[in-house]
Amino acid sequence: MSGSIRTAYACAVGLGLGALLVGAAPAHAQSAFIGIGHVPGDPESKGLAISADGSVVVGSSYYSGTAEHAYRWTAATGLRLITTPGFELNTTAYAASGDGLLMGGNTNNLIDSPAWSWTEAGGAVTLFNRGTIRAASTTGDVLAGYTMDGGTHSLHAVRWTGADGVRSLEPNGQTISHSQALGLNADGTLAVGQAIFPTINSLRAFLWSAATGMQNIGSTDPAGHPSRAWAITRDGAAVVGGAQFLGMPLDAFRWTSAGGMQDLGSLSSIDDTDALAVSDDGNTVVGTCGKTLAGTLSGQAFVWHPAIGLRNLQTFLGALVPTGWTLIEARGVSADGTVITGWGRNPLNQTEGWIVRLPGGVTAVGDPTPASSRSLTLAAFPNPVLGTVRLAAGGVTSAAAEPVLTIFDAAGRVARQFAAGGQAWSWNARDASGARVPAGIYFAELRSGAARAVQKLVVLQ
Repeated sequence: MSGSIRTAYACAVGLGLGALLVGAAPAHAQSAFIGIGHVPGDPESKGLAISADGSVVVGSSYYSGTAEHAYRWTAATGLRLITTPGFELNTTAYAASGDGLLMGGNTNNLIDSPAWSWTEAGGAVTLFNRGTIRAASTTGDVLAGYTMDGGTHSLHAVRWTGADGVRSLEPNGQTISHSQALGLNADGTLAVGQAIFPTINSLRAFLWSAATGMQNIGSTDPAGHPSRAWAITRDGAAVVGGAQFLGMPLDAFRWTSAGGMQDLGSLSSIDDTDALAVSDDGNTVVGTCGKTLAGTLSGQAFVWHPAIGLRNLQTFLGALVPTGWTLIEARGVSADGTVITGWGRNPLNQTEGWIVRLPGGVTAVGDPTPASSRSLTLAAFPNPVLGTVRLAAGGVTSAAAEPVLTIFDAAGRVARQFAAGGQAWSWNARDASGARVPAGIYFAELRSGAARAVQKLVVLQ
């Protein structure tokens, strides 16, 4: 980067208002990419959550290898550090209320590591020691996260309200070896996260309500594949997260009570993919594929929508993302799906939070995929099928039609149909009732609008 460009960029982010950059392509005329900038002394920042209305971003500001500081960002105020109770090193904001007037997080001070909430009027308040707030309801009167046992350092999912204080979400009031609450629906009556249930040896995604308690929505087989849930829609109709489907790294998933866990796919065959946030209608899902959740600065931000499937967000946005940026994680999305936040590497190779504003949503963004690549395809592996087959769609079809996958037997009878949407599915050679289908020839048919793709399957005993 030339000295003049470097100086101009440094001046822009130093203002604290972020750098507003608009893509040159006509499809991006009303869209904008915003780097949220840094504060003096902290040349790094991460966008970790966004308010439902898309106006407020919260996260951490830091200098690599030293302390983190929680911040709140708006277009009017820029990035502003907040004061949290107790020891002031390593504070991080993970959650924001619907209007962004309340935020929550934790302070890692090597002694109590308190979980806290913050408001403009009341400042920061310690809610409990040794824990973290990871999610907030729309009004901010319900918060969720986890506590840490001071002896074993195990984590335990909790829900906090002003009336009841901290309450465990673990099943039947018993203490289990590990659980974390990571998401809340709009009114805070439903929570999602991950837990190691009794008799199950690895993590499973859970859905909690006061009526049903902590329910495992992943595999119930003790030897089954792990999963974790990160977010839930406003009405609780859909849950998103990451799950292993075929003993491979995690794929992003979208779960509904009617359709179960739907495999949304991955950007990599070797790295975990986690869906981290979802819009109110369940149709805009964002997250990351890579090693970022383990703490390294590598990965690929992604976006999923029924009309486009799972896509690398930076590639999908095309010219809207300025040269020199790398989008690593997409961590939050507004309620209407038009604003996405996350973090990545800026043109100075610094970690920086960002916002993408898409007034028409992701379906209004021009698709950069060449026309020659938009034919519908369907691949299957392994085939012949002995246990479970993975089916993956390729190509882009009608933006208005969600792909539908149906399995037929040789006589044309429906053996299994999957919920609309997604680009990847797993079929365990069982029909809708759960019975194993007879060995023989089957056909997997994928339809999206007027487009159709068929894959022949050979099912073995």
